Amino acid sequence: MPIFSTPIGIQLYIKSPSGERLAILSDTDNSGQILNAKIKENKVGGIDKFSFDIPRNIDIPITRNTECYFYISGELWKSGYVQETPEPDQTNPVLTVRGEGFHKRLLKKVINVTHTNQTLDFIIKAVGNTYLGLELGVYYNVSKITSPSISNITIEFKDKNLFKVFETLLQIANYDYENDRYRFYVDNDKDFVFEQISNSIQTSLFEGYQYQSPDISVDNSKILNKILAFRTTSADPKVVEYVATYQDTESQGRFGLFEKKITFPDYIDTATISNICNFLLKRKRFPQTKIKIENYEIKDILTFGKYNISNRLDTYWKILADCDSLIGWDVSALSTTTLTLSVDHVLTGKRSLKFVTGVGSVGEYVIFTLEKAIPFPKYVRTYIYYESVTPIIKITYLDVDNNPMDIDLGSADTGLFGDQWIKYSKEVKEISEAIGLLVDVNGLQDQDTIVNIDVVTETELEVRAEAEAGAGILNIKKIKIEIISDIASTFYIDRLDMIASIYSSHKLQLEEIEYNLSSIGLFSNMNFGEKEDNIFDEIKDQIKDGDIALSIFSKQ
Repeated sequence: MPIFSTPIGIQLYIKSPSGERLAILSDTDNSGQILNAKIKENKVGGIDKFSFDIPRNIDIPITRNTECYFYISGELWKSGYVQETPEPDQTNPVLTVRGEGFHKRLLKKVINVTHTNQTLDFIIKAVGNTYLGLELGVYYNVSKITSPSISNITIEFKDKNLFKVFETLLQIANYDYENDRYRFYVDNDKDFVFEQISNSIQTSLFEGYQYQSPDISVDNSKILNKILAFRTTSADPKVVEYVATYQDTESQGRFGLFEKKITFPDYIDTATISNICNFLLKRKRFPQTKIKIENYEIKDILTFGKYNISNRLDTYWKILADCDSLIGWDVSALSTTTLTLSVDHVLTGKRSLKFVTGVGSVGEYVIFTLEKAIPFPKYVRTYIYYESVTPIIKITYLDVDNNPMDIDLGSADTGLFGDQWIKYSKEVKEISEAIGLLVDVNGLQDQDTIVNIDVVTETELEVRAEAEAGAGILNIKKIKIEIISDIASTFYIDRLDMIASIYSSHKLQLEEIEYNLSSIGLFSNMNFGEKEDNIFDEIKDQIKDGDIALSIFSKQ
C-alpha cells in the first residue's frame, strides 16, 4: 500500500487502451510535470472522476479512453480513464485532463435478464460472468465476489444498465444493514469487486487536532415512518386495492408524521409487501446525520467503512427518554401500579407515560436502560404532570457501575402542585454541604457560614466561591422511577433529558472522499453519513418497473 510522506512523490502512468505506455509524469523532483491532481471516490462504484493539470509544453498523445494510473511513492494507488481532453487551440499554459473511474463503463451495458428462486451469490456471479469482459473493459474475477447468504430470490431486470443491476443487488445484500454492509466497485485491475465492509471502527478523527470546523447537518427530509400500501388488481392494473398501513409510532412521536403511499404490482403477495414496508420503516425512521470535513491531511490510507468522529467539547441537551414508547422500559417490578402510554396530558411529544398507583404500590418501580451511556451530565430535567393527588416518587439516575443519584419528587415542597405540568431540574455535580464559603445573605457579604443546600428557605443565597463538588455521577446509563407513597394517584411523565458537557461523537460511514494531491502533501474533503439517494429513494418506482427482487424480504 502507498506510504504517505512529505515530499509525497506522485507519479502518473499513462497508457493507451491497448496497453502501450504513453508517458510517466512525476513531481518527485519538483519539476512540476503534474500539478493539482484531484480524485473523487465514492463508496459505491469507486473512482467517480479525476483531473490533473500538466504544462502545455509536454507533448503526450492523450485521447479519450487513455488509461491513467496514479502512484504514490512508487505504489499503485488509484486508476481510471480519460473522458475529456483539452481543446487543441487552448492558449492556457496549463492543460487540464479529466477522466472517470472504470465503473462508469457499467452504465454503457444494458441487459434484460430474469432469475427465479436463486441465491444472491448465484445471481451476482451469473450477471458478472455473462456480461463483464474485454468488450466492456471491466472484468469478472470470481475470487473478488463476496456476498451474504440469501436464497429464494426471484428478480427481473428490463432494459437496465449493469450499474443499476448491481446497485439493486446491493440493496438485497444490505438488507441486514445494521450488522452487515456491502459495496461494489471496480479496482485497479479493472476487475469488478463485490465485498463486505468492515463494521468495526476504522479510526477516530478529532476536531481541533486532525481537522477544523466540520459541517454537521441532520437531514429530516428522508424520514419515513408511515406507509400506505396499495396493490394493483390482476384484472385491471389501473385499479388499486388497499393492502395495509405500516408505521413506526416511535418515530412519529419524536419527529412527526412522514407518510408515503406505495402501490405494488398485483403479483407481489401481502407477506412480501409487509416485509418490504417494515424494512423501509426500519431503514428510514430516523433523521440522517451527515458530516463534511475539509482540508484533512492524509497520513494513512483511508478505507470505506465506519469512523468515529469526535467534535469539540460543547454543551448539548440530550434526550434520555422521550416517553413516547414503552421500548426499553422494564416493568417487571410493577404489580399494583400500572404503566401505559397516554395522550391525555402531553407537553413535548405525542404521548406520555401514565402511572396509576394504589394502595400497595410502595416500593414498585420501572427502569429505563439507554442503548449507550451518556457521559458528563451537568443537569437532569424531568417533565411531570400530577392530577389531583400528588404521590411521592423517587427518580434515580444510575451510571454504568450502578452508582446512584436520587431526586425525590412529591415531598413537602412539591406536594402543593396538581393538575399542571411541572419541570424539575437538578445539578448532577451537586454541593450537599459547604463550610466556610464567602456568601452574600440578604446583602451581608463575606460571612463565614455553614450552608445546607438541601434546605429550601426563603433566604436569597449567592455562593461567591468555588467548592468541591459533592456526590455525583460521570455518566447516565439507567433511570429508575420508584413509588414511595402508598396512595392512589395518577401522574404522567413526558420527557427525561439532560444537559451534558461532552465531546459529541458520531459513528458514521465514509460515503465519498475527494483527494487533492501535490508534492507538498495529500489533502482531502470527506463526507460521512448515509447517502440513501442512490439506492433507496426510488424504491417505489423500482417496484413498479419490476426490477426489484420479489421475495427477498420473505426469506425470514
